[in-house]
Amino acid sequence: MQFEVQENVITAFGVIETGDGVKFASLFSQLEQSQTDILLKLHTEGGSVFDGNMIYNALINSKANVTIHIIGIAASMGAIISLAVDEVYMAENSYLMIHAPSSYSSGQAQDFENQAKLLRLIEADFIKKLQQKTGKTEEYVKQWLIGDTWFNAQQALNEGLIKGIISPEFDFDACNPKQLSVKEVFNHYKPSNNFNFSDMDLREQLISRFKLISNTSNTNILMKVEEALYLREELKKLLELDKKVSDDEILEAVKKLLEAEQTTQEEQETEARYLTTQAIRSGGITQAQEQHVLNLFKNDFKGTKNFLNSLPKRNPFSISDLIKSKVVSEQSQEKPKSDWNLDDYRKNAPKELEQNQQLYQRLIKAKYNNKN
Repeated sequence: MQFEVQENVITAFGVIETGDGVKFASLFSQLEQSQTDILLKLHTEGGSVFDGNMIYNALINSKANVTIHIIGIAASMGAIISLAVDEVYMAENSYLMIHAPSSYSSGQAQDFENQAKLLRLIEADFIKKLQQKTGKTEEYVKQWLIGDTWFNAQQALNEGLIKGIISPEFDFDACNPKQLSVKEVFNHYKPSNNFNFSDMDLREQLISRFKLISNTSNTNILMKVEEALYLREELKKLLELDKKVSDDEILEAVKKLLEAEQTTQEEQETEARYLTTQAIRSGGITQAQEQHVLNLFKNDFKGTKNFLNSLPKRNPFSISDLIKSKVVSEQSQEKPKSDWNLDDYRKNAPKELEQNQQLYQRLIKAKYNNKN
């Protein structure tokens, strides 16, 4: 979802993705600090229920005077978000769509049962919010969750879903879907209560292609097609391919890119091991640090390489060198026994001092006479 803030107006356009709830809550919180009246302009096909709930919660708990303008489409979770405040207005040519929550799951029977329980909880929450907004009975609003239920501005006003109708901000012209991308169709298409694919064979092919459940809504199918086309366009930009490139050519270009990255990765792993070994030999790092440094290479090859190259080079002592050094040091610090004083005997030969009273008396006398 794309967010933009200008003065006291925040626009929210596109699919509600994972993480959008946090983004919106952060932007909205900043806006609340400086504005007492906030306008949210909404145009969304729906998306993540959990992130949509975060947006809903930020709106319903706000101390500011919040108004929502639906200027295009408020579908699925977008419709639920619009229930958060009283001051909701739809553009004359905009549409609102309500349906039951859906998900995609895999696994064992228990996994599907758990998913079904979650969907029922979410559906119950939708029904409760719709009742609170419209004042209608549970049985009445439940009918809106069967399939895709579309409302134009006047229908939404009649049902109590909005407070009023405003002038259009955008033109939604009729279009030929075959000449446009799905995103453009979504931005131009005028939904109706009889929204259905005229070609049921096409619907079944799309359900099979995207591995959807058989009774999935048309909106979910469109969203999946849109995501696929968006990915195709992004790949063409990333790979710098011609606009008229075929799907096979895109796949071949992706394959070559992955092969090149694999080769580069193997070369970097070889170089990383070489540089790490050299650093150990030169004393820059220890053997115990080897695996840690190799892991650093995986996260930041260039930075780790520069780090190792910046380490001072030194020749570490071998064990034999350390032993020789210690022996020489100890020998250089020794003094002849004939020069020992009382403290030296107490430290190095206490038993001899205890058994030789004459020696003890001489050393005591020498120690204290010297002090006098």
